[in-house]
Amino acid sequence: MAEIIKFGDVFKYKEKVYVYLVKTEELVYVAEILNKEQSLLINNLYEKRDRAGTLIKVKDNPLYCFVILTTEEFKDRMAHFHQPGYNEGNLNFGGILCSLNIRDLKDIKSEILKGPVPKELQELVKNINV
Repeated sequence: MAEIIKFGDVFKYKEKVYVYLVKTEELVYVAEILNKEQSLLINNLYEKRDRAGTLIKVKDNPLYCFVILTTEEFKDRMAHFHQPGYNEGNLNFGGILCSLNIRDLKDIKSEILKGPVPKELQELVKNINV
């Protein structure tokens, strides 16, 4: 029996960890969960730009579209939305590792709705109840 995957489920594919968001007939939208080092590097860049007052200039940069997770298995790691769409034929969910907690789900939905992600993803996520 096939596993049903839903918004916020975490899975591994080709040695990387992803959060499942939504899918269309052509694409599967996911966020990559970066390791702690990558998460710290990007967050430090974000904070540096924020302190310098230049964050407004990069607000639409997908590099700064992320959520720092609180779910125990991924605490302090970043769900990153830089390239959220994958051709469905190229993505295999394997097994679901876990689901993110409610706080992370709400933060992810909020970030998607205000962030520089594809409009299609925003439209698909806006009606998801978390």
